[in-house]
Amino acid sequence: MKYSRNNILKPRTVLIVAASLYVLIFSALVLWKFSRFYYDNLDLAIFNQVFFNTLHGDLFAATIHPPSYLTDHFSPLILLLAPLYALMPAPPMLLILQTIAIAATAFVLYAIARLLLPKQGAWLALVPSLLWLLNPTIQNMNAFEFSMIPFAIVFLLCAIWAYLSRKPIFFAVFLLLALSAREDVLFVIFFLSIFAFIDKRSWFWKLFPAGLAVLWASIAFTTIAAVSPLGSYKFLIYYGWLGGSDTFHVFLAFLTHPIAVLAHQFTFSNLEFILGITFPFFFLVFLPSRYYLLLAAPLAQLWLADYGGNSLELMTHHGGLIVSGLALVFIERLNRLQAGKLPRALPRPLRTLPSVIVLALFASAYASATYGVLVPATVAAFADNQVAAKRAAVAAIPDDAAVAATFELLTPLSSRSHLYAIQYAALGKNQFALSEYALPPDTRYLAIDWQDIHKLILNVHEHARYADEKTDIPQRLHALLADFKLIFASGSVTVWERGEPESRIVALDDPSLEAGPLLQLTRIYPNGGQVVVKGILPNANSNNEYSLRVAQGNRTFTVPIGYALLSQADLTSGKKFGMPLFLDPSEGNISVRLYQWTRGALTIGQLKNLKELSDAKPIGNPMTLQPDTP
Repeated sequence: MKYSRNNILKPRTVLIVAASLYVLIFSALVLWKFSRFYYDNLDLAIFNQVFFNTLHGDLFAATIHPPSYLTDHFSPLILLLAPLYALMPAPPMLLILQTIAIAATAFVLYAIARLLLPKQGAWLALVPSLLWLLNPTIQNMNAFEFSMIPFAIVFLLCAIWAYLSRKPIFFAVFLLLALSAREDVLFVIFFLSIFAFIDKRSWFWKLFPAGLAVLWASIAFTTIAAVSPLGSYKFLIYYGWLGGSDTFHVFLAFLTHPIAVLAHQFTFSNLEFILGITFPFFFLVFLPSRYYLLLAAPLAQLWLADYGGNSLELMTHHGGLIVSGLALVFIERLNRLQAGKLPRALPRPLRTLPSVIVLALFASAYASATYGVLVPATVAAFADNQVAAKRAAVAAIPDDAAVAATFELLTPLSSRSHLYAIQYAALGKNQFALSEYALPPDTRYLAIDWQDIHKLILNVHEHARYADEKTDIPQRLHALLADFKLIFASGSVTVWERGEPESRIVALDDPSLEAGPLLQLTRIYPNGGQVVVKGILPNANSNNEYSLRVAQGNRTFTVPIGYALLSQADLTSGKKFGMPLFLDPSEGNISVRLYQWTRGALTIGQLKNLKELSDAKPIGNPMTLQPDTP
């Protein structure tokens, strides 16, 4: 049999190759990110524990946000995905499943484009799929954490395909699957009824989506309220900025404050979001289209929230549904381009269909390189991030032990029934400070990266919801450590086991802290094979926070002064303090520098993990301890 180029190089072949490359590249990326402890935003840890518990018969059970994942979202699709998770019950399996779902969406977009574009437009139908795989928001969604949104998207687009193909049974099945991924998808599905009215479809198409959405809303929100200790949907807190704590009063507040609601939409951050999410389509999605109906709900969900739309939404899963709707709008644009309706804003030499397609593909590739994840991951491929210490810490904790951990250590420890968040315990409050949070008595181990405690302090420093809790962090940490002994320490990473503590890791005004000059930080010296920082903060200001930046070779980390165990009163008292650095002086020079800061926060970094923001300024000169220092 003879093979010609036309037999091999077909649109479907190109799509299969592109999607396969996507799965290989992003599976490698997310596995690398997991192995380097960059999943630190809770979602993957929560989902992995929920899948683990579900697999072991405790359906939807969660202990980070107790008692059940159903207090967060109504996602019965977890039950259908659990058998796949059982093939390798660990966080990497969830990440790979998510990657496959995103790649599969490209095939659904191709099928939709083949329906909407002329029969001779098979190659043209490939373009939306390639733009989907290149889109930075989609790639960021893949790399950020684990979410049910990618599964909702692929099933929702399958429902759109069934709608366009007039296949009612498939339409109903795919709508149910999309709804089962997450309850807020129902708002998108409700608008499909309006879509059907515009298309003058039969009553089934007009009424079924809206009726199903209303029924699902009743089931989902009733279940969430019944399971939640709060008795309500906790994410309403995002929409209470005009008043109201329940659905009716939040909606009433929006209706009675129309000027404030409008002003909330016309902001620079919303403009930044619009430009960032449409640029990968080369702005070719600005045209009248019925598919904008599918964007109304996810846009309102972002723009009516207290934080509004902003560039951070391009870094997480929140923009995924919007990109999927824009992909459908882009298919309509391709129809117009095919008919010769080319953008007049382009120079005449570029006003051709191939030129416009190349520009759109280039825009997506450029956006991916600019605010996607591939380039930063390549740059950070060999960053230290104290990986060896964190792996040793995880290995020190038995697989079945109840453990509380900080941000970066939660995910690798999440394949267990009892897992708790130290950041909530340090605050004494759970998510949004809606209720009290304390570690249960069965907690046997603590896995603490003190750099994560530094991140916690940054995050709550100016956080209105935790204004009353942040000052008591030192006291709560002292109480937390009172029943635990240190069994492993390396750099900023420590593991504690329940038992009688042997000594305090931070000394304050201890006679053993020999006198020194009253500098911001006196000196570093080896003490029995251990490195100790000894100092005093004579000019400490109660409005400032203080931290130490420590470096040894490729290893760099920042910890709060005194490991956040010193209160503001301690820091401003003029008393001497001493704190160990868990580093071996024989392994190279150790450099320490004191910083002070007054403003701080956490954001999403280039690797789609937590990134520190602060106005930290160094105090004094850095100090260095060399291996041969006596």
